[in-house]
Amino acid sequence: MQRKRNLNSDMIISVAATVIEESGYDNFTIRTLADALGVKPPSLYNHFDGLDEVKQKLAIYSVKMLGDAIRNAAVGRASEDAIREIAHAYRNFAKDKKELYKAFTQVKQAQKSNDEAISFTNTLYQILQPFALSKDIENKFLMIFRTGIHGFVALENAGVFREANVSDADIYFEELVEKQVLILNSYKAEMSTEC
Repeated sequence: MQRKRNLNSDMIISVAATVIEESGYDNFTIRTLADALGVKPPSLYNHFDGLDEVKQKLAIYSVKMLGDAIRNAAVGRASEDAIREIAHAYRNFAKDKKELYKAFTQVKQAQKSNDEAISFTNTLYQILQPFALSKDIENKFLMIFRTGIHGFVALENAGVFREANVSDADIYFEELVEKQVLILNSYKAEMSTEC
């Protein structure tokens, strides 16, 4: 393999994201990354303290990728349609990038102040603006929404739906999303009766 020169952190993490999909999150090592880059493992320590830091950066990278996916899904959509589209974008990301999604789930509390994590969260709040909910209700809904979608895709990625055919899993997911929309509309109705 030809050596790649002028490595930088962004390029290394981009390659790491590809490697992690090929080797698996649990099998990912500095050596597998170095091999993909065509360098010796010690070269990577010029950019990162070790595997833990690389995985932390991968977690942030995955937040960015998922954030981009849900922002793109929401463009041109309003209210309930936006919720449906971002739910599908979230699921598609988790299915298409299973190993990178594992990195996403490893975002530590300290990393949640990172620009990408803030941008991801802000996108979700922006989608809720047309519903004119209080901050407490927005927080409550987003916790329910993210927990529901994450729970579904985590089970799906773990193979729980393998016994069922794909259309059944799709039907279950559609029902979950529609329940989320009903919850959101019930919160909106509560807010309007309080005004």
